[in-house]
Amino acid sequence: MCYLYYQTTFAREISYHRENSDTPVIITEKKPLAEILENLQGFDKVFLVGCADCAALAQTGGEKELESLSIKLTQAGKEVVGTLLSEGPCHNLRIRQELRGQNGEVAQADAMVVLACGAGVQAVAELQQQPVFPGLNSLFLGNVKRYGWFEERCSTCGECIIADTGGICPVTRCAKALVNGPCGGSKDGMCEVGGGRECVWALIMTKLTEQGRTHLLDKYQTMKDYERSIKPGIVDLRMENQDARSERLLTVISDRAEKYGNSEFGQRNWQIKLEDVKPTGLTRLQQALDSGQFVQTAEIVPPKGVDVAKAMEYAKLIADYVVAVNVNENPASVMRLNSLSLSHLFTTLGVEPIFHITTRERNRLALQSELLGAYVLGIRNVLVLTGDHQSMGDHKEAKPVYDLDSVQLLRLCTEMMGGKDFNGHDLEGKPEYYLGAVVNPGSDLLDLQIMKMRKKAHAGARYFFTQAVYDLDIFASFMDKIKDLDVKVIVGIIPLKSAKMARFMNQNIPGINVPERLIERMEKAADRTAESIAICRDLIDGSRSLCNGVHVMPIGWYSIVPQIFDKIN
Repeated sequence: MCYLYYQTTFAREISYHRENSDTPVIITEKKPLAEILENLQGFDKVFLVGCADCAALAQTGGEKELESLSIKLTQAGKEVVGTLLSEGPCHNLRIRQELRGQNGEVAQADAMVVLACGAGVQAVAELQQQPVFPGLNSLFLGNVKRYGWFEERCSTCGECIIADTGGICPVTRCAKALVNGPCGGSKDGMCEVGGGRECVWALIMTKLTEQGRTHLLDKYQTMKDYERSIKPGIVDLRMENQDARSERLLTVISDRAEKYGNSEFGQRNWQIKLEDVKPTGLTRLQQALDSGQFVQTAEIVPPKGVDVAKAMEYAKLIADYVVAVNVNENPASVMRLNSLSLSHLFTTLGVEPIFHITTRERNRLALQSELLGAYVLGIRNVLVLTGDHQSMGDHKEAKPVYDLDSVQLLRLCTEMMGGKDFNGHDLEGKPEYYLGAVVNPGSDLLDLQIMKMRKKAHAGARYFFTQAVYDLDIFASFMDKIKDLDVKVIVGIIPLKSAKMARFMNQNIPGINVPERLIERMEKAADRTAESIAICRDLIDGSRSLCNGVHVMPIGWYSIVPQIFDKIN
């Protein structure tokens, strides 16, 4: 009986919304009663405003919710002097007229609580002298999937690209807003962030395949123009009607087409060509790779703090066994000393760093500044990454930036090497970088990984580090698929500490597949350290004919690196 009532009520609210709504579906959630009461401290008489439109659909601000909050406030000692179920409180003219109809009750109130989105709260606040408090949190602009089921579909970014992505928005539906292909974090078609989120790029791939339009995946999506979405947004149709706005937008697009049109890959009108800015012999790493050596590299994670003594000792420990050292940038989104500082310190030891720079925390201004700073500090190897989503780390509440994706940042690095900043302004001195990127050969979205790898190479990446590889047959198949790419590939290995660790990685880290035979070796080993070293050396020997080097990710087990590698000096 309750379910039938719920269905009937919800269907009526949907019908009302379709017939009467002139706003999009803004999804909201109820604030805790304790927060509302805290805001109402010192105010005894309260007037409530609800929303019969979006908030009613979300079951946060309709008639039932107004009645429920009125009862709870009364029980808490407040006097609710009146309520209003507005047809849409975000409509300033409408809410003004509706409030006038209950002017006597409104005048009695010391404060008002509005059960609507932030726009509705602000519309009421502009009209009233007494304090106006929100009763809801505004979440997103979304679609009604089923009864009580809403999903975000649009970020109102002002530049819709879904003509190229099968009608599916990666800006909104990718946790990292990646527009040139997926990260390496998807597993079984699901996003690394979790929570039942599908990888939007898996959906895009399926849709475009069904439509026979997968060629659109190869299209480079340029860096977004945020100038068109400066907050607060304003549309005044008294000054400019929608047709006029469309004509003005066409001018913007035409100007941009001219700006970008002189290149096969988003190159702008300053005509910087990739071949013209490819350095030679810039670093020890590049010299080794270009000469055909099978290189050895390892990574060192910066400390979570300012005590760099151990990191410096680790660098000294492995210096004779590697040609360069990767310096991570907040790996797994755990806050640590930045890569730039430790990379510079390593140069003072004579240890060549590979500086990591992620798009997760910085916009294009900060990225360009840090890249220039890296060059001034003597750093030449640059590894460009997207970065793990912040929800996976120790600052889950942090705001991700993702102004650029890794493809766009590589392109930007290339332009800086040509002596221009993002907007074509001359730089005072050209930096030079040996640019690298990452790829996941074991990804369940391998075709998309390879598509994005090609974009990265086209944008300027000269070498690639892979996710950890344990199955050389899978890796050989991957290498065969990219044999036409003029890039160097350095295969990743994580030393196994136990069979339990191997099974954990298989279950939890996208793209990693430790074969059962290796797990059995670790289980049966009398000396697990010795067996781990033996497995690493077997993988290294097996990969020599497949790629250009090996990269060990010891995850704090730095003492094992000299036992895995042969000395190179």
